[in-house]
Amino acid sequence: MRVEFHKWLLTFEKDRSPKVDRKTIYRILDRLQDKGLCKCVGIRVPNVNDCDRSRCSVIVLHPSVQRLTRDIGNEIHDRIRSFELGFRSQRSSKRESDKTVPVLNDVQRAMRASKSGAMRGKGVVLAKMVRVKLLHCFLWDYFSSLPGWDSASSSIHDHISKNLFSLKDAFRAMPLQLFLQVVGSTQKADDIMKKYKQVMRLSELPNEEYKLLMDTRVIGILSMLIDILRRFKVISIIKWHLKYPISYMCSSKSE
Repeated sequence: MRVEFHKWLLTFEKDRSPKVDRKTIYRILDRLQDKGLCKCVGIRVPNVNDCDRSRCSVIVLHPSVQRLTRDIGNEIHDRIRSFELGFRSQRSSKRESDKTVPVLNDVQRAMRASKSGAMRGKGVVLAKMVRVKLLHCFLWDYFSSLPGWDSASSSIHDHISKNLFSLKDAFRAMPLQLFLQVVGSTQKADDIMKKYKQVMRLSELPNEEYKLLMDTRVIGILSMLIDILRRFKVISIIKWHLKYPISYMCSSKSE
């Protein structure tokens, strides 16, 4: 990562002042690229907390890399994810160190118990890996229902696909009851099922109601579950290049 490369170079200048700024390093990289000594490639990767949105990241590659393969793409995604999570944890720990709030263990346990009870009331399955399995099975069923999925699935192990899918479209096709099991809701499950008793899938909801259900908390949970599936290699990000949107392909639910 270009930003990671900058931070790495600064570690050699701890005792120097002034330090080389970011723009200077970027200009040096541009010159190295003009001389064929490196490659700077812009790619889009999913956000950590919103898997259906992407951001552009500039990656510095060795000139011997001819193209971005699936393995290189996955390595880049893992590198970016690790960097962002580490950066966030540093900021979070710094904020926590500035606070002087007493920790009450009994109160914390009571809060966790009340939170778990509230989540059960909203229909969510508490076991994370069970939710991951439920989501994987749904995505495979959704993928296999798309036109031409036979030709796509036959070439999965060759890393060639004629049929990709968008997570946004898949989420809209999710059954309402499954949605409540996987992510829950701020409303009680019984109340939602009564309110939408004629609704089978999220796509059948009015647009405003869909936006209320698919809030920031829900998107964060779904992104976390999708990231687990990606690290288990049962779901893959196919399109990495800057000019393409993020697309996914799912492996069999029996794997």
